[in-house]
Amino acid sequence: MKVLITTDLHYRAAWFEWLIREAPKFDAVFIAGDFLDIFIAEPRAAQAGEVQRWLRRLAEVTKVAVCSGNHDNAGRQVIKDRAPVYEWLAELGEIPNIITDGCTRLVDNLIVTTVPYY
Repeated sequence: MKVLITTDLHYRAAWFEWLIREAPKFDAVFIAGDFLDIFIAEPRAAQAGEVQRWLRRLAEVTKVAVCSGNHDNAGRQVIKDRAPVYEWLAELGEIPNIITDGCTRLVDNLIVTTVPYY
């Protein structure tokens, strides 16, 4: 299994676009948090919406596992499998190719668990 692991994309469109282009070369892409940029004027809720779109596009070409980071607070939290997670990330868990905060799934022969930032 070939996996690309990254983190700290901080709402950089060029980095997400690169990731989407490169993703078909891998069996899965794992992103360990910090999707948003807390130091820019654009509201985090708007950033979260755009990041959701990028992650949906990514999931069209490969399996994706994501967990939140300390920059990813964009709205309320919900309880998912006994863990509080950001709603905007939990919504992505409805997409079959995306594993989000607090979930465990089998990816080929690999058990993947994503742990939310606390």
